[in-house]
Amino acid sequence: MGLSITTAPFPVGFTGEPKAAPLNAIARTLVAAAPLLAVGLLNAIGRPDLDPMLRLLGSLVCFLGFLPMVFHVLGRNTGLPFMPLYAMFFSGYYGIPVFLDDKFTLAMSDLAIADPAVVEAETAILMGFVMLLLGYYLPRDRFMARFPRMRLGLDEATGVQMGWILVGVGALTVQVGEYIPVRFQAMMQITHQFGTLGLSLLFYYSLNGRLIGFQKQLLFWVFIPAWTLLEISGGGVAGPVARLYLPLMGTYWVARRKFLWKTTIICALIMIPISGVKGKFRRVYWSSETSMGVTERSVLFYDLIRDGFENEQNFYYDSYQTTMQRMNQITTLTAT
Repeated sequence: MGLSITTAPFPVGFTGEPKAAPLNAIARTLVAAAPLLAVGLLNAIGRPDLDPMLRLLGSLVCFLGFLPMVFHVLGRNTGLPFMPLYAMFFSGYYGIPVFLDDKFTLAMSDLAIADPAVVEAETAILMGFVMLLLGYYLPRDRFMARFPRMRLGLDEATGVQMGWILVGVGALTVQVGEYIPVRFQAMMQITHQFGTLGLSLLFYYSLNGRLIGFQKQLLFWVFIPAWTLLEISGGGVAGPVARLYLPLMGTYWVARRKFLWKTTIICALIMIPISGVKGKFRRVYWSSETSMGVTERSVLFYDLIRDGFENEQNFYYDSYQTTMQRMNQITTLTAT
């Protein structure tokens, strides 16, 4: 029998997960064929001069990245699809750019990398991905039941209060972070995540109608937008935004059993031009002798994007290619 840990009212558990109604035969066939269709599409639109071994490795990474979602949908699970979404993000970083990028370059430069070096990196990535999936899916419920389980505990008023406290601690961490010695920065990064946890908790109560009036408006019109600007204005894009929105998307799934597909696509389209001007932003912000606050950094991002759309003919496509190159730099760095 596992131990019991009291926490906020998130319905999490390893056993007893409800099942949705089974799919019909046509739907099951389409879902099962989705990985093959996705891989086929990537090979069809990818650059024709791609190294055959690299094409094979990229195809395997993408195929494995879609499998957890197939298992989740065919099994009609209604729980939080952590591994299905994580695997798709993994293939999006390490597999899809192999087909969509024009060339492989070193980080912060236009130096091209030979395909054999990328093949070596993709091989290591594929092996690590396989080990990750095996480690996640092989242990069964009997093994997982030995771990502590979450139980309902906090009442609604205490949960809302805890959410605001966590948001306040996270915001305070951001304000005082630059004055903390470097040797304590790792702890400050952990404390910074309290803000995201607090926002997720408040978001959960809002979705269930327990956060109303001024507090709800404060959450959606002040704290979530402000936290987004705060994350982006540091010079990062994908990582900081994912740290904020993935917990919020997971919270939405827990509360509504739905995935925000439209919101995700819109956010991805918006993040492409932001990623395209990130290099220019860093050259201004990181080399500036005068300190810039969150507002000034956000305005700088906006001005760079507006200037790109107004004065660069292929700004969005160039930003897309820059995004693909930056994603592929994670792959190429694996070989070092």
